[in-house]
Amino acid sequence: MQSAADHEATSKARAEELKVIAEAKQILVETTTGAVDQTYSFLQRHQHQTVSHLHTRTDLANEEVLTLIKKLAREHHSAALAQLASRIGAVMRFGTTAGQDPFAKVKELI
Repeated sequence: MQSAADHEATSKARAEELKVIAEAKQILVETTTGAVDQTYSFLQRHQHQTVSHLHTRTDLANEEVLTLIKKLAREHHSAALAQLASRIGAVMRFGTTAGQDPFAKVKELI
């Protein structure tokens, strides 16, 4: 008797779930009718593409310095080193876009 009652309860719960899913599907169809008219392309690009910024040996050395300072900050649980690494990274990113030598500013920060 107990297994029959359990089966009946499970079947009833499943029917309710299917009903809710059907209602949700109907709502989605009604609210997204304009999406059919839009054009989609496989050529759309992701906003955050990973592009290597290492073009010279100096760039590689700068990246190694940054990686070393981040590693030291993690190992020693140092907020000051983490902040230094963050500032060096910002100088390296934004200093190179302005055409400046970021390594000179990094030396000043150290």
